[in-house]
Amino acid sequence: MSEFGTEIAARVARTTRSLAAARAEQDDYLVSVLYGELESLARVAHDHDVVVPGLRESLGKHGESSEVHLPDETVEPTTVDLTGVEATGASERVQRIA
Repeated sequence: MSEFGTEIAARVARTTRSLAAARAEQDDYLVSVLYGELESLARVAHDHDVVVPGLRESLGKHGESSEVHLPDETVEPTTVDLTGVEATGASERVQRIA
């Protein structure tokens, strides 16, 4: 996988973990923001034919029906080792405007 593909995969992993944390905290606003970020990353992946294993499942698990088209996952994807990728805490990602 190219450096660009690796970076997209890492960002998807970080966003997915942050999204799970926001759901656990029941922060609906942050969930919405992070889901939008995940959709944007999916669009970038699609536009550049980058296959990110698990992205389709993440979109389905965390959102409603998504209109995002993803590259064909039947192409043999390259495994990306995300060990050491640090997730940003949900509360650090977006500050609420009072």
